[in-house]
Amino acid sequence: MITCAILVLKPTHPPDADGRVHLVIANLWLGIWRDHVVCYDERGAAFGDYATVVRQAAEADERARREAAAREAEAQARQAAEERACALEEELSRLRNGT
Repeated sequence: MITCAILVLKPTHPPDADGRVHLVIANLWLGIWRDHVVCYDERGAAFGDYATVVRQAAEADERARREAAAREAEAQARQAAEERACALEEELSRLRNGT
């Protein structure tokens, strides 16, 4: 079964002279070229069709999440290693002092 959702945007401003609608929240303009929704920057330069831009944003978000998780795991491993090194230094000092 295929489910399809349609998002209806009600722009606060009418389309510009080129028929593009400004999405303030994303600071980009959406327009139609052939059968694609195309994203435009503030200079009017197309930088991808909407589906590609959304996919790339999702991929970038996922990469950022993975990188943050890797940094956190590395920090935890470093902390554990430092704690273990301190414990070993304390044990060595105790053994040297015969206590």
